[in-house]
Amino acid sequence: MNEKLTFEDLAPGIVTLQCATRFEKGRKIDYFISYVNTRRGNIEMSQWQSMVRDLIRETEEEELFQQLLEWVKEEMNISKNEKERENYALHLHASRIFDDEGWVDFVPFNRKYRPARLASAGLIPVVADCCGKEFITTLAQLQNVMGKVRCPYCGRFSNYKKKGNEDKDECNKEEG
Repeated sequence: MNEKLTFEDLAPGIVTLQCATRFEKGRKIDYFISYVNTRRGNIEMSQWQSMVRDLIRETEEEELFQQLLEWVKEEMNISKNEKERENYALHLHASRIFDDEGWVDFVPFNRKYRPARLASAGLIPVVADCCGKEFITTLAQLQNVMGKVRCPYCGRFSNYKKKGNEDKDECNKEEG
């Protein structure tokens, strides 16, 4: 099978662990092997990471990956461990999170790194009940099962009110 891999092929599902045993100097050592479930089956974690990195290079998305890695480090507070942040960014990249209008960071990430992407998004101005401040979100986020929206000011999930039909260009302006 010599067909090209896509990000859809490598999009991560559940990560599983398998216990393994090896013997060193007569001592039994138990350890775990991580596998990522994908459309192509279960792939050992380090091999999956290598495949995603290769695909990022092939698709010339290194800059986008670096932006996502920066976002994970500065905005998401995932971990202080660089390897864990990189692994998380690889998961997000393979999942194409930056194109998912349901992602809570879709608007701020794309406003910072890919403003042209917001032009085709279903942007809606709302006011969150928690802080009473206006911000822009997406229709996909408003249609989530919780019926709430994440406030970019305090981080809480809150009830909201839609604003009037402001010009869509107003939605792309920097919050201040």
